[in-house]
Amino acid sequence: MSEAFTVGDKVQLKSGGPVMIIENIDATLGKVSVECIWFDGNSEKRSSYFDYTLEKAASDK
Repeated sequence: MSEAFTVGDKVQLKSGGPVMIIENIDATLGKVSVECIWFDGNSEKRSSYFDYTLEKAASDK
């Protein structure tokens, strides 16, 4: 993993986008999948990303 992430960290995609909170980290088959949650207005959103596509959000560095 390029950065040490833990559950509860605030992260963003390296390409930009909303600040998200890590809910779960799953390392299987040599890949690290990071499950994130964020809000778009009042709507809760969730998605999983590979760790190498994320960086800690500026407010969490």
